[in-house]
Amino acid sequence: METIGTILGVTLVYVLKEFLVWYKAKLAIQKKPEDFIKAINVDVEINKTLEGLRLLVGANRVHILGYSNSVKTFAGTCYKFVSMMYERVDENTVPHMNEFQNAMASQFSELILKINNERFVYIPENEDSIIGKVHRQFGVVDAYKWRLGSTIANGSISVLYTRPHELTEGERGLIEDAIFKIETLLKLK
Repeated sequence: METIGTILGVTLVYVLKEFLVWYKAKLAIQKKPEDFIKAINVDVEINKTLEGLRLLVGANRVHILGYSNSVKTFAGTCYKFVSMMYERVDENTVPHMNEFQNAMASQFSELILKINNERFVYIPENEDSIIGKVHRQFGVVDAYKWRLGSTIANGSISVLYTRPHELTEGERGLIEDAIFKIETLLKLK
């Protein structure tokens, strides 16, 4: 009799667990269309903001990078990735957003920490770093990068030029305004 009680108890726990998983999935599905449209509307506003900023400061490319942890190794080490979430380019610049997805963040770890700690980083054409070399491959001469929010985990924004360009105080102000708007929009997602 005791064995039957144990089997029934285990079966009941299993059935309840599976029901909760199903119910949570059903609730998530019910919210998805609404959340999807909301997120798309936010994306539209972020893209408009980036394009407006690009035009105002005369940049060739403006993009937002996102940082994430994903699958773990068998040893339990978490992979860290960086992906281009948004990008706006001028008519002479080839977009790279589709190719720049899930790049290993370890190759950019020094830059990621520098942006996180300093909030703003300038990378000139002749910088002898991995990101400097990557920029040269794509013809970037001057690169300006800002952290979004209080930590790099919120992402970063880059303003890139294929010709020498020193930002003016006015341009920095425009970029700071755009960053504030983007930070606000990202919180709506």
